[in-house]
Amino acid sequence: MPFDRLLKAVDDWAEKQSPIPEIRAQHGGGGYKPKFMVGVEKLTPIEFERCCESSTLVIAHAGMGSILTAITLGKPIVILPRRGDLKETRNDHQISTARWLSSRPGVFVASTEAELGTCIERGLTHAAVARESLDAPEPFIRALKQFIDK
Repeated sequence: MPFDRLLKAVDDWAEKQSPIPEIRAQHGGGGYKPKFMVGVEKLTPIEFERCCESSTLVIAHAGMGSILTAITLGKPIVILPRRGDLKETRNDHQISTARWLSSRPGVFVASTEAELGTCIERGLTHAAVARESLDAPEPFIRALKQFIDK
């Protein structure tokens, strides 16, 4: 389903970046045409997973498929829930999902479009810190490898 409110908010954030980052989007064929993203209307679940694997950060609605894919792949995720009062979904179940996951590490919840940029920045910082923590001193790596090999 299209989620033009999210696409526009990401576009607004991207426009202010220098350089503009590479952003790929599954846009769902809505009325809004992204200016700062490479978009496709629909991805298969396998294509979506591959896209997430190669991404630094996932930005999505608060759908469990997107959230579980990001968490499983160890990717930070920024979520903007669809809202029932805006007719983006039939009820506010995504707001409940977002609230429930908001304290989980690596999950950044934007309640409004105005909060999305801050959440993207926090998610990118989280991703950078996670990458740095993967670096370990060479003696430790050698000792760990010897332990595993035995």
